[in-house]
Amino acid sequence: YEEKRYGQLSLEGAYNISVPYTATDFKEQSNGDFTSFDGFNLGLRYMFNQDWGLRGGIVYNGYHGEKDLGTNFIRLDAQAVYNLGRLINLPYATKDKMGLLVHSGFGLSRSKSLYKNASENIGNFIIGLTPIISLSDRVALSTDITYVANFKQQYNYDGQLFGNETDSYKFGYNLNYSVGIIFYLGQKQRHADWY
Repeated sequence: YEEKRYGQLSLEGAYNISVPYTATDFKEQSNGDFTSFDGFNLGLRYMFNQDWGLRGGIVYNGYHGEKDLGTNFIRLDAQAVYNLGRLINLPYATKDKMGLLVHSGFGLSRSKSLYKNASENIGNFIIGLTPIISLSDRVALSTDITYVANFKQQYNYDGQLFGNETDSYKFGYNLNYSVGIIFYLGQKQRHADWY
């Protein structure tokens, strides 16, 4: 086993805004009135090398409307991370100031309807792009846009059933926009993102 010359572990936190949509009878339906402005992401990332890593995270989004309409989503996910910035020489071109990560994986969400006082479990597919800006050897600023597809979603983002109890599940998705901080852990001076 050869010890790496760079750090491999990072702790990540972000504030996110989530814009929800559903697809009903092959027509996209915006749920813009239930855009979530009270969301957050927390994650731990381990880079196996300078190119590939694995990230586990927890995400919360509250989609709240008027009165008792709305849902709360909590998601656990595991995603592969690829250092796309290194492939296109972005850190080199910006003197180690900017990087770019791409991530994709699967998750499991627990959705709680505020309208019906009911919950459901939903599978997720996730893919996103994360530009990062180096603030120091230990800290980076991250921005992110992520697409999340929900499989077998029975309750809409307003907390109401799409139809009745016997109707089939629907396909929902949301676009998450986030801004956060990456803390690089370990004793090495530089992390794999920038090495």
